[in-house]
Amino acid sequence: MTHILSCKRFMDLENLNKAELYFEKSNDQIIALDRQLFRLQQRYLKAREQGYKCFRYSLRMRLAVTEAMRDIYYQFAKVKGREIVRLRQALFGEDILFDVSDSDDSGED
Repeated sequence: MTHILSCKRFMDLENLNKAELYFEKSNDQIIALDRQLFRLQQRYLKAREQGYKCFRYSLRMRLAVTEAMRDIYYQFAKVKGREIVRLRQALFGEDILFDVSDSDDSGED
């Protein structure tokens, strides 16, 4: 019986390490995409000021795609964050508060 528990604990520790790695990498991607969004917004505003309609359209499309990618990474990070909380509670009995700053979370996960 203890062997089964130690195998489960080992698997949980491995899953926790993976979840923390994925969470960190997704946060790095979110930061990079935020920077890219800022640069694209600056380029769009400059194109709008100078009246370049052809550039404005392509920049709007790039802004939309980049923002959608960032939102996907954000959702992934939320899932991994919840997984980390669950695993840490199960493994170490830690009581961790996991807070997300948006209000559109309706419990669909």
